[in-house]
Amino acid sequence: MFVADPSIPLLFAPTPWNVAGQALVIVGHLSRRAARALAGHPRGFAAPPLLGSVAVLGLISYTDTPVGPYHELAFTPGVLWRDIPAALVSHMLVDSARSKMAGRALWGLPKELARFI
Repeated sequence: MFVADPSIPLLFAPTPWNVAGQALVIVGHLSRRAARALAGHPRGFAAPPLLGSVAVLGLISYTDTPVGPYHELAFTPGVLWRDIPAALVSHMLVDSARSKMAGRALWGLPKELARFI
């Protein structure tokens, strides 16, 4: 169990976060081979052998968050973990350095900086 050290200042608001914004979510189908390739073959993850995988692409515009407003593009190949549906986020782009740092520090998300035009 993780316990925060009160002598170390928090860089970000503690979780959970309340956020506001708008999102467009696109759901599609990937072959087993494509899902596994995009997931990076993490240990314990596999795509269903016959059905392939349900992939999700999220385009989000956050207007109010603890790190300020930002935009995000997130992708999950929708693989399974030990036969349980799992939303492994394999790719995530944000246009805020604070969002990138918080996402990595608080949730271990693979956030990278990008410029959206």
